[in-house]
Amino acid sequence: MEQKDYPLSILEAKVNSVDVTIIGIRHKAKFFEKYKYFFEEKISHSDALILEDSGKKFWEGKNCFRKIGKIAQYHKKKVYHADSNKCLSAVIDLMQGVQGIALIAVGVKLGILGNSMSTLGYASVGTYLFFGSLPGRIVRYICHGKNAKYGLDNLLLYGHDDYRETLIAGGINKLCRKNKGLKKIVCFHGDGHSKPIRTYLKHPILRKIKKLAYLPYHLLSNRRVREYVHDGESWKLERRI
Repeated sequence: MEQKDYPLSILEAKVNSVDVTIIGIRHKAKFFEKYKYFFEEKISHSDALILEDSGKKFWEGKNCFRKIGKIAQYHKKKVYHADSNKCLSAVIDLMQGVQGIALIAVGVKLGILGNSMSTLGYASVGTYLFFGSLPGRIVRYICHGKNAKYGLDNLLLYGHDDYRETLIAGGINKLCRKNKGLKKIVCFHGDGHSKPIRTYLKHPILRKIKKLAYLPYHLLSNRRVREYVHDGESWKLERRI
């Protein structure tokens, strides 16, 4: 299969002379089966993989990540996690989405009562809280898909997924600086993460600013890059970077 026939995003970046390919995927095993030869080609020509942290061990279950891990095992590639998908921080993210909807509702109610300035304030804050949360991100992706642009409004969003994207970009940057043997890395994440990750890779100052904003999430998350190696029997956590 030619790259142009792949239905989701394939983005390129150069980090410290390392070629980084960011491939958007869907998490279902059926999606993997349809494009497994494409995935195998990309993995076989890379030095290492970075996989999205799905919240459980990537080699368990029946999802796309487990099957990608099988290819990595066959080709003796190391696998890395750069983000953190802990349950508690995801719950906070869901609560943020609910709070956003509530503020929008308050703004609409005040608008009906004739208080236009309060309407604008409540609705604006509520909108950014909602669309920065996971439910809001899902709505945006359903509406725009792979054609969505990453612009100023995205930079102002605040939520768990955005935090994870800053972590992934920071983790990629760290790997490219510290592992001198790496020349090519391929990353597999849900398609909605691809453009934000590349944006944060290209703009390290923005990434650092967002890092300060996400100090509360740092307390709940695993911020170190995890390196996994298959020892012939099972995947083992080799080290934390």
